[in-house]
Amino acid sequence: MPEQQKNMSSPSGPQRTHPFLTPNEIKLFVQKHRTEVAASAASLVSTLVSYPLDSVKSRIQLYSYDNVADCIKKTYKTEGVEGFYRGVLSPLLSITLVRTVSFSVYQKSKYVYNDWITRATGVSPLVTANTKGAAPTLGTLVCFGAAGMTSGAMITAIACPFELTKLSAQISVVVNKEKGGIDEELRKSYQQKGTIRTAQNLIKHRGIQGLYCGARYHLIRDSLGTGIYFTTYESAKQLLGNYRGNSPTSPLAVVVAGGLCGLVSWACVSNLDLVTRHIFC
Repeated sequence: MPEQQKNMSSPSGPQRTHPFLTPNEIKLFVQKHRTEVAASAASLVSTLVSYPLDSVKSRIQLYSYDNVADCIKKTYKTEGVEGFYRGVLSPLLSITLVRTVSFSVYQKSKYVYNDWITRATGVSPLVTANTKGAAPTLGTLVCFGAAGMTSGAMITAIACPFELTKLSAQISVVVNKEKGGIDEELRKSYQQKGTIRTAQNLIKHRGIQGLYCGARYHLIRDSLGTGIYFTTYESAKQLLGNYRGNSPTSPLAVVVAGGLCGLVSWACVSNLDLVTRHIFC
């Protein structure tokens, strides 16, 4: 009888006694949102690993150094190890958010464009791309490219303020030094400015609209870059899978295509990225 009363008092089963997810609930969440979870995790790791190189790249693009080694040496001498990670909070937040949104928008957009192309031509680009032995077609290139450009355009509103903040933090000491000398106290005051203080200074001197300086060029760069990125990824994955006689979604094809798409897209928009950074500054 007591057991029966206990069951009647909790018809939905045992009540949660703690606020944490169970291992099974975590597994179900990850499976349901696997695209977002994978994009977020990859963004965090890649940002922490590559940020020092990105910082060096920004300095070399905007100021005169003899070579990469000279830039690294002078940055370390002037600012220490923390100089390579100045402004890292901004991309940690923004890239994680941007990549998550980007992949989500891309996944949804490619199905929309696939439906349009299928109705217009009678051939589904997604079916073609996932057919063993099939090569990329005009339909698959248009579908993946359009979906990628849509994704890139939509993330500009999020990415532009964060990138401007990151770039300003990366080169703050160099900017001041270029303006005609820098004493120790002033150098330290610049070094103490993190991401949040840098953003506050930008808003103070330029207003909210200052966070979107160069937004049109950012839009063009990210639209083209993301379109090329996903087109290269999907096409390379398809070709590599076919070459080995495997499915286009085989692990090796996915890994190689993932590395290749980053190289190709960056090579295509690197000059535009340089223009964008000069406009930011």
